[in-house]
Amino acid sequence: MLIRWYRTNIADMNAKRYTYAEFLAYYVWNKSLKKWTIRQQRVCIGRIPYAHHNIRERYYLRMLLHVVRGATCYEDLRTVNGTLYSTFKETCLARRLLDDTNEWHEY
Repeated sequence: MLIRWYRTNIADMNAKRYTYAEFLAYYVWNKSLKKWTIRQQRVCIGRIPYAHHNIRERYYLRMLLHVVRGATCYEDLRTVNGTLYSTFKETCLARRLLDDTNEWHEY
């Protein structure tokens, strides 16, 4: 579904204005076609699957899906001000989404 979100952002300029979290309110996943289609009925609150902070990169990816608009690939999610970071955690740090690198080691 995430890869198809990227493809939808390439094909539909309207979709590019949303983060993945916002996108779910305006588009619906069509299971049979395996693609996103514009929601025809009322706007709905979408859900991104939960990711526990111990599952590091998945957790950081989830954080980025709430702030990056119109990504067309994983590299778009990992790019901040023209710099491509190698991990989602580094990207979150660059975007100042984390307080510091020891955030979860304290618990």
